[in-house]
Amino acid sequence: MDLRMKRETTGSSIQARNSPWRVLIILPVFILFMLACSLTQPLENTPQVSTVLFNTITPTLVWQEGTPLPSVTSTMQAQTITRAAAMGTFLPSMTQPPRKTSSIQPTRSTTAKTPGKTVVVTGIKFPTAAKPWTRTSIYYRSRTPTKTKTQPANTATVTATTTMTATVTLTPTITLTPTVSPSPTRTATLPSPTASPTATETPEWIVFSAPSQSGYVSSLWKAGLYGSTVSSQTQLYSYPDIPSLSAEVFPDGSSLLFEGMCGSPALTGICKLNLRDTAAAPVLVTSLPEGSNRSPSLSPGGKWMVFSNEMDGNADLYLLDMETAGALPLQLTSGADMDSQPDWGAEGIVFIRNEDPMIIRIGETFQPGDEALVEAVFTSPEDEADPSLSPDGSMLAFSRLAGGDWEICLYTLDTGEVTTLTSNLAADMQPAWSVDGSALLFISDRDQTGVFQLYRMTATGADQLRVMNSLADESDPVWIP
Repeated sequence: MDLRMKRETTGSSIQARNSPWRVLIILPVFILFMLACSLTQPLENTPQVSTVLFNTITPTLVWQEGTPLPSVTSTMQAQTITRAAAMGTFLPSMTQPPRKTSSIQPTRSTTAKTPGKTVVVTGIKFPTAAKPWTRTSIYYRSRTPTKTKTQPANTATVTATTTMTATVTLTPTITLTPTVSPSPTRTATLPSPTASPTATETPEWIVFSAPSQSGYVSSLWKAGLYGSTVSSQTQLYSYPDIPSLSAEVFPDGSSLLFEGMCGSPALTGICKLNLRDTAAAPVLVTSLPEGSNRSPSLSPGGKWMVFSNEMDGNADLYLLDMETAGALPLQLTSGADMDSQPDWGAEGIVFIRNEDPMIIRIGETFQPGDEALVEAVFTSPEDEADPSLSPDGSMLAFSRLAGGDWEICLYTLDTGEVTTLTSNLAADMQPAWSVDGSALLFISDRDQTGVFQLYRMTATGADQLRVMNSLADESDPVWIP
């Protein structure tokens, strides 16, 4: 049956080709074909567009298979379809070419291209380029699969749309060149091998006496103690040919009492030196009795001064009101004994009488001018000197001549116990308490240099270290509050 249909179709096609209507059919088809070809010619005078950065959408055609052809198709029908396609005409039938379904899958590109004029013909996008346009066949549907007697009017609409997309994307490129500053150079300051004082440590200031150079008399000096060393010392006062011996500092640290020559006219006696104004000259303490006035010491509040006056081979103690101008001295002790080296502390006034330590207890009811009650602190066969009461008044430090040399000893007033703090073949003398009572300064010639130098130790006699490093005789140390 299929063969029969094929033969009938073939015969019909031959008859149509030999029919007198052949010319009438071909002529319109030819005209339509030429018209379609003219519509597919490339557009002239394509405007030139500068190269810019833009996004390009590249169409991708995805083909889908249509309805498969019938298993039996006549040869003539296939030939007819082929020729119709070549002429630009599509004849719909049971057998048709695969349908093409376009699915646009955008693919973005950021490369620089030369955009051109884009022409859209029946939904298909053709980019214009340097080469001519590509010819594309347009299929027209026909109702008759074997022959075409009439052709539908050409309603093809050519829409030329010029799309110019110029997207300029400016991506600033900033190149940062880091500037590396040179690292600061740290200079390490190494401590001096001679144990230089630490700058952040607060020194403990002292005053002492020493000659400025060998062969000179003693002058007054100030220095700061840093543990076992001292800072560079400063000279406070010097008088030619007359030694200046430090004695006592006022409780507020403002002034110093010392033995020496001062005033105008210059006289020997007890002088007062302003420690806060080094340019000020010392002044002589006046209204003192005749004779040699020595060893001044102040009461805990600084109102009264006790001192020793020696005249005609006899020495007694006197008091002087330091806050009342023109006050006269008051005699505190009398007799044939030698009373010297007084020191006023919390328990009263200690002094040396005939090489033994004595004490005058001054209570709240004691008034200067009253008869003083003198007591022996202790008695011993040795000679004692340089008594110094601790700040709290509980202990007495002194020098003792024992075994041919002087040693520093400590006496506890409550228990009567005596402790020897130094023990060597040198002379250790003149103990002086620190402000807090934790340490003692003293002088010693233990280094066999032939001169006395300043030493420091704890209140128990430990850590005995030299604090000065000179070859001059140092003496009479006093702590500045």
